Parts: sequence; structure tokens; C-alpha cells
Amino acid sequence: MRSEGKYPRRIQLEPMVHFRKSRGMSLGLVNSQGEEWHRFRSLLSKKMLRPKEIEQYNPQINTVSKDLVERLGVVKADNSHIQGVELEIFKWALESVGTILFEERIGCFDEVPSTEAREFIGHVLGYFRTMQSLLFGPPLYKIRPTKEWLTHCEHGDKVFELGKAFVQKRVDALSRSSEAQTTSKQSSLLTHMLAASELSRDEVVHTLVDLMQGAIETTSNTVLWTLYQLATHPTAQEKLYNEVMNVVGEHGDVTTDALAKNAVRQSLSEETFRKFPVTFATSRIIPRDIEMGGYTIPKGSHVQASLYSMGRDPKLFNDPETYNPDRWLGMHNDEVSKLPSLAFGHGARMCIGRRIAEQEIYTGISQIVRKYKLEYDGPEVKPTLQLVMTPDKPIVMKFVPRR
Repeated sequence: MRSEGKYPRRIQLEPMVHFRKSRGMSLGLVNSQGEEWHRFRSLLSKKMLRPKEIEQYNPQINTVSKDLVERLGVVKADNSHIQGVELEIFKWALESVGTILFEERIGCFDEVPSTEAREFIGHVLGYFRTMQSLLFGPPLYKIRPTKEWLTHCEHGDKVFELGKAFVQKRVDALSRSSEAQTTSKQSSLLTHMLAASELSRDEVVHTLVDLMQGAIETTSNTVLWTLYQLATHPTAQEKLYNEVMNVVGEHGDVTTDALAKNAVRQSLSEETFRKFPVTFATSRIIPRDIEMGGYTIPKGSHVQASLYSMGRDPKLFNDPETYNPDRWLGMHNDEVSKLPSLAFGHGARMCIGRRIAEQEIYTGISQIVRKYKLEYDGPEVKPTLQLVMTPDKPIVMKFVPRR
């Protein structure tokens, strides 16, 4: 972590790189390196890593989370079970981040979702599904376009096309207002990017799609794992419910100030990240020779640390297989101080969307727990590695209305 240098390098996602090069696109924030990466990062960090900037999105995040709560009430069966809750949470993640990035609702929770919304859902799902096999399988698509590659490109092209359409709507709106002439601190991310000179219009679209793709799977699966843990640990769930009711109330919005007072919520999140780190590893290509454990690791080596293994190491955590959020309470907990939270990465290449993701995750979970008591009586759910760490089976939970 201390050896990453000014421009940290990490391995690229080869299918994404190949797709972008074949379309004449820049590699974007995720896959670019050096000064090119720094150009993207510097522009975005001004709007995405400052807590005060994130506060402006609280109303949208709360509204989308309340829409999810209502949707869960519609799809749950008479016995309160919900089949396919994974899709509903995926739609929530897409709608939530899309509303922030494109400054417009996508419409995933409309009573009759628009064609645009249905296409966005379908193509984003398809993009992730095909990316998995391309990323972990032999890169035959680089030699000749395989069927899986062509399907992936079809989904990818459509996602970028839809993203471009949303950006164009905002461009048209800005052209009719004086807002187009400012990069004010009060402007939202897309408006800020369009008004700045560092990125071309196409690069704005590509960057927003990058951010969206990076957010959906990670955010949705983090919420899914947290809900599962709450459903299987009723004492922890009631602690969170009581805290939400005390800090937010029965009908209030989850604000930045409220989140700062939620010690129970923070400990639950950290414990879920420990046991089920959605981004299961962190890595760097080291810029110089380093000594570690008596071994010399040469410059240019790809070094990867398994967050899953570290989180379950008894040398770092007492009784690591037990879900115990209380281990994170207290500022001077020696057990926790051995290992910093790396769920969102570290250093200069820490997840650029961390602040927004935390706000979305905590707001969504708080809104759900305030409305429903979660129960689960099915078989144990274990993690499996796909693009991110996901449950190995559908989680059929009960969402029992609290009132």
C-alpha cells in the first residue's frame, strides 16, 4: 500500500479494454494508467470524494430507496416471501446511481417501466453476465470474435447508446439555461463535467458509463449480503431498527448528519464487508522493488491481497466465522486496528464512488429495515466468485411489515 507511487497502476479488465479499443474509445477511469488516469481522477474527485458534495444527492437517494420499499410490498407473496429480490435490488442500484449520474430518473420502478428503462436493465444485466465468462476464460475473442464476445458487444454498444441519450437530454436542457456556463460548487456531477474543458463529450459519456458499471453490481450485492445477515441475526437487526427509529424517525429521510450518528449501522456494514467483501481482493502493479516477508518482489509485479482471506484470518480477527458487528464498536479496538477497512480499495485509486455508494447502501438498508422485519429460514447461503462476490443461490427472504 505504501509503494504505489504517484500514479498507482493495477491490472486492466481485458475484455473492457478490448471492447473500448475496438470502438475507438479512451480506456476511461477504470483501465487507464499514469497521467491519463490522473486526468480523469482529478476532475471527478472534486465532486465525488467530498462529503459536502454528496449531500446534494440525499433527496434523490431517499426517494429511490422509498420506491424500492414500495416495490418490495408489491412483489412479496401473501406469506411475505419475495422470490427474485436480487433483481429488485439490482434495479434499485441502477435507478439510484443512474439518477445521480444522468440527473434524471431511469424509470425502473415505474408501474409500467418505459422501453428505455427495460432496455437499460436488460442490457446492463447482459453486459455483466457475458463479462464474467470473458474475464475468467481464455481470451479467444482477441483472435476471432466468439459468440459470447459478439453478445457482449451487443449489450455494451446498447448501454453506451442509452447513456449517450441521457447525456444528450441534459445537454439540451443546459443549452436552454445559464447553468451551462458554470462549474459552480453547487452543480451536480454531469453538469460539472459538461461545463469543464478537461473531457470531450464522448469522454463524458464513457466516464459516466464506467461509473455506472462499477457501482451497480458492487452496491446491489453489498445490500443483498447485508439484508441476509440481518435476516439471520435478529438481535443485530433489532439494534439497527431501534437506531434508525431514534435517529431518523418513522418518516424522515436518511441524511448525512443522521448517518454520522449511526454507530450500529456502521458496525454492521464493516462486519458484512469483512465476511463478504464484494470486491474480494485489492491489487497493484508495484513501481519499484520491495522487500516483504524476507522476499524481494521485483518492480512491475502484480501483487494482490485477498480481502476474503484476510477478513477470515484468526490472526487478525477473533472467531472470524462468527458474524459479530460489536467487534467494530469502540475507537481503540485492538482487533480491528490490525486491519483497515479495504472494502473500497485504498490510496489514490480508492473507489472514486465510495461516498455515493456508502450513502446509497446505508440509506437503502435503513429504509428497508424501518418498514420490514427480515426473516430467513432457508439453507445457508455461501459466497461464490463471479465478477464480484455474490450469493451462491437465490435468497428467498421474508419481508414482514412492521406496522
